[in-house]
Amino acid sequence: MQRLNMLQGYQRLAEASGAVFQQPVDNSDQSRLVKFRIITEQDVVLKVSDCVFDPDTGEVGELTNTRLLTVVKAGFDEVEFNYLGTFSLDFLGAPEIWLDTFDNAYVPTEGADFTNYARLWEREERDPRILEIERAARHNQTLLRQQMQDDFAAYAAAMEAKYAQSAAPAPASGGTPSSEPVVPAVAPAGDPPAVAPAPAGTGGEQNAGT
Repeated sequence: MQRLNMLQGYQRLAEASGAVFQQPVDNSDQSRLVKFRIITEQDVVLKVSDCVFDPDTGEVGELTNTRLLTVVKAGFDEVEFNYLGTFSLDFLGAPEIWLDTFDNAYVPTEGADFTNYARLWEREERDPRILEIERAARHNQTLLRQQMQDDFAAYAAAMEAKYAQSAAPAPASGGTPSSEPVVPAVAPAGDPPAVAPAPAGTGGEQNAGT
């Protein structure tokens, strides 16, 4: 015998939908007993995932730690287990199932809407005057960059030539005449005349014969 209890207590869960079981606030640090009944026309695979659920908005956060719960054969079955935390119950293998819990402590959640409302972005025509200004700016920038490169190359060549000239060795003494001025052998005209020495006298004094 199968005890289905109140049939109006079962809620339909469509494919890609789920049911969120919230952790009781007054028992947040202890696991609780979860029991529910399932009616299905096909074999289904049940999975549970940890999740964050906002009861005010009904939004379900990212599902994590997804794992297999059990496999329910077509017909009616009851599932019972202990769990700590808020989790989401999902199923695969059937277009729908009918779910009921002993305490009705779950919230049905609809599947995500995969409709894409984004439209393709189309490039709009731009003002030809703006395009001409941008083209002229790119041309001027190219000319300026080329001028800077030429100036740098010329400066580098000049510095290299100057360094090579200063590093050249001096010529040997037997080679080309030196650029130093030659000192004349005679005294310059502006020097005072040389004084001739006095002749030697016959006596001991210079005016002895007078």
